[in-house]
Amino acid sequence: MSGHEASREEPEIRVRISHAHTLKDGWRCDSTTVEWTGRGNPDWEAIDSALSAAHGAGRDEAVARNEQDATR
Repeated sequence: MSGHEASREEPEIRVRISHAHTLKDGWRCDSTTVEWTGRGNPDWEAIDSALSAAHGAGRDEAVARNEQDATR
């Protein structure tokens, strides 16, 4: 078994944060996605924690982008 195949079996959490922009409303956190992959049962506490952290990071990034746009 190669290292790549072995790593696919290890539990992993992937996080995606998407932002949207309109001229009227500026930047906003459009969506957050947390995906659990690998063998074994999902760790729901880790997933919930990752989702909460991702949403907070997405909101913070939207605020920062709006502040940056305001100074241009």
